Amino acid sequence: MIVVLYVDDLLLLSDDRKHIKQIKDALKKQYKMTDLGVVKRFLGLRISCDRTIRCIEIDQEEYIQSVIERFDMADCKPAHTPLPAGAVLESSKQPKPASDSFCQRYQSLISSLLYTALGMRPDIDFAVNKLSKYNSNPSEAHWHYTKYVLRYLQGTKQLRLRYDGASNDGLLSYSDSDWAEDRDDRKSITGFVFLMAGGAISWASRCQQTISLSSTEAEYKAASDTCRQISWLRTFGDELRDDMSRPTPMCLDNQGSIFLGVNPVVDRHTKHIDIQHHYIHEQIELGKVKVFFVATEDQLADPLTKNVLFSIVEHFRDGVGLVDPTA
Repeated sequence: MIVVLYVDDLLLLSDDRKHIKQIKDALKKQYKMTDLGVVKRFLGLRISCDRTIRCIEIDQEEYIQSVIERFDMADCKPAHTPLPAGAVLESSKQPKPASDSFCQRYQSLISSLLYTALGMRPDIDFAVNKLSKYNSNPSEAHWHYTKYVLRYLQGTKQLRLRYDGASNDGLLSYSDSDWAEDRDDRKSITGFVFLMAGGAISWASRCQQTISLSSTEAEYKAASDTCRQISWLRTFGDELRDDMSRPTPMCLDNQGSIFLGVNPVVDRHTKHIDIQHHYIHEQIELGKVKVFFVATEDQLADPLTKNVLFSIVEHFRDGVGLVDPTA
């Protein structure tokens, strides 16, 4: 039995209907509750389940539409990518800080976009997390780019994240990094995505905490960060009685980082790397993780580390299980 709790909203998950009923009855004796039956909506997510083909789909179309209308973008022209080609994202160079009202409006939109990215839209995760960095002093350029993300959502709000219960695909991870991507402090970006049953179940795009001296080091740090998420997902999988006996595949597109992960070599190029980033060694030795090389064009985590072209965005959406029911 898994219980998902957010404030006063509860979601019960189990493969035993009788067990769910027992838990419901026990909770109703203690609290005043409304039973809404089989989940159809939860925290802005719309959930549909087709048991005949063992398929679950999740979308946020209603929530996205409400955000678009709240920020007066209902008549905007849809965009094909989360950010325009050649977009330059860096700290504001304005001599005066942004007004409080402008900051509040910017932060409100970023908050709504972050919730969308977290819910079921990994395709906007890089753009939104990058733009959230400027919450304290946004510029007009930053505001323009946040509205551009809304334009992208306007054209893709109907997308659904699909999971195929008939799929035999186990847990699969992709890890990537863009070296020195940040124009302000030259820190690198970590991106990872996990797939199961044909759809993305976990993803992240975030700035690394320390500067990397090479692309190999940046990719190595990203891989270790991904390993920590693998450990958590494997533990959660054990609780769900899923088979976690085999190592979880991790796909990397940097041969140097793969070599470092498998061969813990300490030399003048690697001796400065902090101990926390060597976590990957232990996980590989314990047989919990196995690293594989993939070509850059097959690296599914690439759009979580940088602004990419439409063809790559489209490939990413297909790879993570984002489908268009109107297509």
